[in-house]
Amino acid sequence: IFVVNRNEELLCRCLQIVTRIPRDERAILMGAQTTGGFFSGPPMLHYGSTILAYAAAFGLRRAVWMMVTDPQLSLDLNKRPCGTSGFYPLHAAVVNGQTEMYDFLTDPNGADNAGGTDLDGDSGYDDSELVGKSLHLPLKLLADPKKITALAIKTSLSQLTSLQLAALFGNQQMFTHIVRKQAQVRWMWGPLACFAIDAKEVDKAAVVVA
Repeated sequence: IFVVNRNEELLCRCLQIVTRIPRDERAILMGAQTTGGFFSGPPMLHYGSTILAYAAAFGLRRAVWMMVTDPQLSLDLNKRPCGTSGFYPLHAAVVNGQTEMYDFLTDPNGADNAGGTDLDGDSGYDDSELVGKSLHLPLKLLADPKKITALAIKTSLSQLTSLQLAALFGNQQMFTHIVRKQAQVRWMWGPLACFAIDAKEVDKAAVVVA
């Protein structure tokens, strides 16, 4: 409820409380997935069912950062996909058009390419540390941009990359954004530039749409 209402401050306070409960109870709570008829149809189906995926789908960068970097939570962006859609948090962000969140989850410099806060130590979440600072995830904790959706109940969404999902949902802005992130500079001459793009995944995305 806090996520879908974008009440990130209260969500982070609740997450801080979660770090104080027993480890086994904490694992159950943070690994839980939404179930029932209400969550089996769009748009709820596309939120990824876990608290981490929900936060990614709604662009709550601070909450995602806390869940991934806090040693008492340490959720993995590349594990525990949604049992219904097969989405990992990155896929939930893509389907919901969160371009900045896509960068935040996959780019070691974050969504703004401006460095920022890195929490590799053992200290827990401290809201005062985040004020006025840009956040980014350590390289070892980033989401895999090439990861495909897991096999799930909704087979039409299974085994797809982020680029293919953007194509499937008709999100041209997200599709273009991902292609540009994947492109490699071949040469630059003043205002001119030549980029190399892996056409294999683009072709597969076209097949998905067809």
